[in-house]
Amino acid sequence: MLADVAHARSAYDAIKALVLRDGARRGARDTLDTPRVLSRGTRGDGDGDARARAMDKSTQDARVKALFAALLTARSVKNDSRAVEVTKGVYIGSVGAAKNVEALRELGVTHVLTACGGMPREGFYPDDFEYATCAVDDKPDAAIDEHFDRCFDFIRDALARDGKVLVHCFQGKSRSATICAMYMMRALGMDLDEAMTAIREVRPCAQPNSGFIRALRALERSLAARSVPSGDESPKKKTKTTAPTRAR
Repeated sequence: MLADVAHARSAYDAIKALVLRDGARRGARDTLDTPRVLSRGTRGDGDGDARARAMDKSTQDARVKALFAALLTARSVKNDSRAVEVTKGVYIGSVGAAKNVEALRELGVTHVLTACGGMPREGFYPDDFEYATCAVDDKPDAAIDEHFDRCFDFIRDALARDGKVLVHCFQGKSRSATICAMYMMRALGMDLDEAMTAIREVRPCAQPNSGFIRALRALERSLAARSVPSGDESPKKKTKTTAPTRAR
């Protein structure tokens, strides 16, 4: 996993360097082409320069992120294009799996839950699948738990109609793994460790970020509290539903 992070960081830095170099070239060209004129009585242009620099940095950051997302998408489409089943009828994958329409049809997928932004609002193949989107950033402070109920309902309702669901994000590691774990905890009575073990069995790279793990731990505590009988009865260990056998 550390190697993956190092490679991703190197790729991001390389893209940033290209964007900054391109921005520097444009800035030099604009300076040569556009004379700077200060009229008498006009305040110095320090504030204007500061605003321009801030705007330039914002534009550069946006370009870096867009190009990095495009790189990840291209890499996933090429090297990581197969969804895998984490529990009966629920699959996890990257954006590459979401774009592999032939494989999704072969698996019998009917619904696609996109756990990231930057994707087409109507989905890649709106004529083939029913889509829902959980547009959340892969950041520790992102409130992914605010999407739990809607994502759970989407998966539950699809399965109730004898459908199959792909849950995907860009890399199929953090956001999609979090949503799959949430569903397995709520629907199958698993605790977090059990859910993540089952997911990593078929998707070894699965790793929610630290903030998403905290959200799942909070969900785990909430589910455990609901299972404790009220009154003076002695608490009993919750009976867990056995996860359906995954297809091999």
